[in-house]
Amino acid sequence: MTARFWVLMAVLIISLPFLFETSAHLVNQCPLSYEGRDRMRSEWQKEASAQERLRHEWQRQKVDQENLRMEWSLEEKHHAEQMKQRRQREEEYEENAREEWKRETEDHMKHQAEERRRWEIEEENHWREMEQQRLAWQREEEEQRHKMDKQRDQWKWEVEEHARLERERRDQEKHERQKMDMFWDQVEAHHCITYATREYTAFLANLPVDYPHRVDACKETSLEIHGKSYLPTHCEDQGPGAVIGRWEVNHNEPDCVPFWNWFKDKGCTSERSGKRRFEHYLENLPYGSDWREFCATTPVSFHGMHFPGAQICFQFNFGTYGHWEIEDSSC
Repeated sequence: MTARFWVLMAVLIISLPFLFETSAHLVNQCPLSYEGRDRMRSEWQKEASAQERLRHEWQRQKVDQENLRMEWSLEEKHHAEQMKQRRQREEEYEENAREEWKRETEDHMKHQAEERRRWEIEEENHWREMEQQRLAWQREEEEQRHKMDKQRDQWKWEVEEHARLERERRDQEKHERQKMDMFWDQVEAHHCITYATREYTAFLANLPVDYPHRVDACKETSLEIHGKSYLPTHCEDQGPGAVIGRWEVNHNEPDCVPFWNWFKDKGCTSERSGKRRFEHYLENLPYGSDWREFCATTPVSFHGMHFPGAQICFQFNFGTYGHWEIEDSSC
């Protein structure tokens, strides 16, 4: 469709109201006056002029659009040319970078091969030095072992020699004691020192005043108590001719054997503690003895469990009591 067609269509659309009004006058047999026709003609001329100006404006816009299209075409060609040149430059850059990377890779591989060879040589030298050092250490170790074996043999001989001399000395002292007929005199039974154990003391008789090995003679002279022979637990040298021996005898001492009685369940130690407390009373406590010692060493068994002594000891109204706390899920 041409511009002329669009101009005619615009004129027709604008003139439709006037045609309608003219036809209405004719139908109603009311013809326009000359002044009305002149006025209408003037308006038509104005509208025609406006349509002509509009057509010229359209023509100008069409020319501008054509110029703009040509500019766009030129810019598109220029852009395509620039893109082509840019792509060529990028391809050349990538090719140069690829060649450079290839050269660098080859140089790096060559450097790695040289480094690997250098490392292999260093490793060979290192292992050679390590082997030489190991052999040197082995020789030193063998020499040291030989010295240690020799020194150990020397120590062993010295120990054996010392033991032999000590045996000879003891045999000689025993023979001397037998000649002097040493024995324990003034044997006394003392208080109980712990559960089922009593202390005994005695003086070593027939001990010469100038005898130099008094303590050794005490340690090697036994004493028969309750039908069994015991060597002293301790020896006290109280000067020339005076040695006291002490024994702790835990055999056949019924007076030193207290026992637990009056079993009581004291309930849970506290809420959600998981422990229950039991109490016993200690019977037959030896007179003058240490109640704490006997409370802690007197054994007891209850609820299928065995305890070597009380966990907690205390006295109340001149009596000795023991407490035990055991696991109980009901607490």
